[in-house]
Amino acid sequence: MLESDRHHVVKWSAQTNLTVGQTDKHLNTPDGIYFDRSSDTLYVADSTNNRIQKWAKDSSSDIQVARSNTSAPSEDAGSLDKPNGVWIDRQTQIVYVADTLNNRIMHWLPDTSVDDSLMKS
Repeated sequence: MLESDRHHVVKWSAQTNLTVGQTDKHLNTPDGIYFDRSSDTLYVADSTNNRIQKWAKDSSSDIQVARSNTSAPSEDAGSLDKPNGVWIDRQTQIVYVADTLNNRIMHWLPDTSVDDSLMKS
């Protein structure tokens, strides 16, 4: 469950009827999530930070999957601006991002470094 205004994602456990925080102290307005059941990996569209973060199962830290090439949103063709959705193709592991203010869908190839120039729109 997203709590965008509180800048974190919450995991609900039906077995214990408790809420457990799944958060990164640096999230800023998370606006979309995708959970990959095959790998138990959580992806978060970190909207105001213009990036996609992921947490592997039982991980205490996150990994950047996709982000802007520059510090300024929309400065170049590879820069995200308020991404609000993320989806992973289970077969190809390609990461798709709804790049909201740029009015496009971006994709990143699997295991590509965020600094590689393999981003496509």
